[in-house]
Amino acid sequence: MILCQSAKRVQEGLAEADQAIALDPLSPLPSWTREFCLVAAHRYDEAIAQNKKTQDLDRNLFYADSYSGIAYRQKGMLNESLAEYQRASQIAGQPLPGMAVTFARMGRSAEARAILREILDLSTRRYVAPEAAAIIDIALGQKDQAFVWLDKALEARSASLVYFIGMPQYDPVRADPRFVALLGKIKPPR
Repeated sequence: MILCQSAKRVQEGLAEADQAIALDPLSPLPSWTREFCLVAAHRYDEAIAQNKKTQDLDRNLFYADSYSGIAYRQKGMLNESLAEYQRASQIAGQPLPGMAVTFARMGRSAEARAILREILDLSTRRYVAPEAAAIIDIALGQKDQAFVWLDKALEARSASLVYFIGMPQYDPVRADPRFVALLGKIKPPR
């Protein structure tokens, strides 16, 4: 997956995912990794198709975010995105930051803020990656607060910051000088 966090290396990531799928076609993990790479490459139709293959292998596979939820959202298919996040939230046992991003895109800010409050409350009981709050704040247009969370993620050396920084939920702040500076501080594994 780390290869896919950089647009320059997404083709390498896809090639590795394809090789893993060929070696173990019954494992859902390589298929899920391919979904991640396709979303990072902004190839949303392919990501949605890949998700169907992943779900055929394991309908309950979930980790961190729903890549088909992101893909549907980026295509403007917000009801489909929300449905996917509702399914994934059932598996995760809690609302997901990506669901809040979708709510924000739908203009349903109150529901996005409610999920943000839930996530912040949960963070008082266990570790929650700071960038979970950051992506919601970005979607709500609260960029200054988002950068507070991103700085905390950097300070905490959050692995998910490195892995997911190339994902579309960061697009609204990608040109911000603070984001450019943040990228300069991240040292992805080689």
